Amino acid sequence: MAGRRLKEYFSFTKRERNGIIVLLFLLVILVIAEKFIDFSSNKDISLMTEDYREKITEFEKSLEEKSFRREKEKKQQIYSSEENAYENHWIIPDSLFYFDPNTISKKQLNKLGLSEKQISTFINYRNAGGEFQISTDLLKIYGIEKDQFDILEPFVFIVKKEEHVDRLDKEYKRDFTSIVIEINSSSADSLELIYGIGPAYAERIIKYRELLGGYIHKSQLYEVYGLDSVLIASIKDQLIIDTSLIYKININEAAYTDLIKHPYLNKYQTQSILKFREIQDEFHDINELIDYNLLPENVFQKIKPYLEK
Repeated sequence: MAGRRLKEYFSFTKRERNGIIVLLFLLVILVIAEKFIDFSSNKDISLMTEDYREKITEFEKSLEEKSFRREKEKKQQIYSSEENAYENHWIIPDSLFYFDPNTISKKQLNKLGLSEKQISTFINYRNAGGEFQISTDLLKIYGIEKDQFDILEPFVFIVKKEEHVDRLDKEYKRDFTSIVIEINSSSADSLELIYGIGPAYAERIIKYRELLGGYIHKSQLYEVYGLDSVLIASIKDQLIIDTSLIYKININEAAYTDLIKHPYLNKYQTQSILKFREIQDEFHDINELIDYNLLPENVFQKIKPYLEK
């Protein structure tokens, strides 16, 4: 029974057998044709028309222009920011010098690190009749910051109008040649007892003494703002110096402002000292300042008595 059913499934009529033969024949023809006939086209198929290509080119160009504009705007913003910073913010000067705010020029203000805006405000204040009576009057100038004032203040020397009168015609005509003053501990009143030293010169001598940390030798008086060689020659025999009163700066602990205020150091030398200390952790010997070329020989010899570690 099962064998009969299986035979029914695999037996074909004559018509069916002919159809199978034709189908096999067609399959053989297709296999042979695939091997010998090249169905690929000899022409490239282009989906991009000339009009479409132009639109793409224009689009790419617009992207480049936008990118260029953004870059340009970015550079302008950076430039404007830097320019604004230059105009409105002061910089620490390379070196400091004594100045009278009532007579100092624009060029000198620029050398002291004032910004263009600060200089303009400074000059406008004077032109409007403003006068600096004391050093703290600098803070009246809009834009002068406290840290800037702290650095500049020791170098402010205001010459009052009456002090332009010849000092020899004033009240110091008595003979005080017998008076001897210790310069590192004296008060302004004591210094004024010396013939030729008025309030302004006394103040300047003391102010410079504070900047230095004390006088080491009398020749340093030539560094005091306004003192001339004739006056110094006439008073030097009435002055003595106690070098034990010298105030010294601890080079391993001093901050930037402590060093930059000293008359013998400029900005770059101060930065070199602090950078070396940052790298080496500390100074083991003051002579390392010269051993590692942190200071020129002449500067080192002047500043050495004022340093300790």
